[in-house]
Amino acid sequence: MIWEFLLGLGLGALVAALGYFLGWLALSGALVVVVASVLNFGFGGWWWGALPLLFIVSTGLWSRYRSGQKWSISDRFSADAARTGVQVLATMGWATILVFVQPGLANDSILYAAFVGAIATVTGDAWATQVGVLSARPPRMMTTHQRVPPGTPGAVSALGMVACLAGTWLIGIVGLALVALQGTLTEEGTWDQATLTWLPLGAAVGGIIGCLVDSFLGSAAQAVYYCPRCEKYTERPNHLPGHQTEQVRGWPWMTNEVVNLTSSVVGAAVASGMVALLAGITR
Repeated sequence: MIWEFLLGLGLGALVAALGYFLGWLALSGALVVVVASVLNFGFGGWWWGALPLLFIVSTGLWSRYRSGQKWSISDRFSADAARTGVQVLATMGWATILVFVQPGLANDSILYAAFVGAIATVTGDAWATQVGVLSARPPRMMTTHQRVPPGTPGAVSALGMVACLAGTWLIGIVGLALVALQGTLTEEGTWDQATLTWLPLGAAVGGIIGCLVDSFLGSAAQAVYYCPRCEKYTERPNHLPGHQTEQVRGWPWMTNEVVNLTSSVVGAAVASGMVALLAGITR
């Protein structure tokens, strides 16, 4: 419906403007948020479109928490580290693709679970990154279990995993609340409520597994560079003007964006499979 496209445009523009002026989003990232919001609201409905915006706002708020301390730890938290258009596409792209798939599938509940799982994964990963870096104990690499400096790609900490779990549960619970509200307002019987009862658990399991895949790829395959001048590891080949970096591990094409996209696909698959399995067992 036209009003849903307009609602997506209005809310997407509001979140994008807020993110841009507060430094969460680069200009390109803000534009992608608006376009994705219009598509998600217009083709999926407000109950699909609201979740990606919740992801943007919640991660933006966490990025402001103790930001000065985080900037001193890693360049991924620096003042110029606002999400670009490519980064937003990497995190929201798979979920937006699922919105276009849903009209052709009979079981919208399972597809919606996949959509929620994709958003839960990127939310959990972002929360883990923003909160876990503040852990009092250095994190461990996913593959070697060695202690490494905070902010190292592929490292995990107990605090980060708690934040990840909180983010995935939030998305799952809000996703369930949105479809319940949609069913109440429209009195449409398209949702399988018995199936979607398992949505928060499916989103949590899918999101956590997706985040672990993200950490594994970050530890084993993602391109990581070292700047001798700053004595820091970075995901950027040229993280600061005039600073020459050298690649220390990973494949050059395995960027953080590729890792994020891959993990969101895995999280979506696990969440939908978990919900389908649990709903089938309880019937």
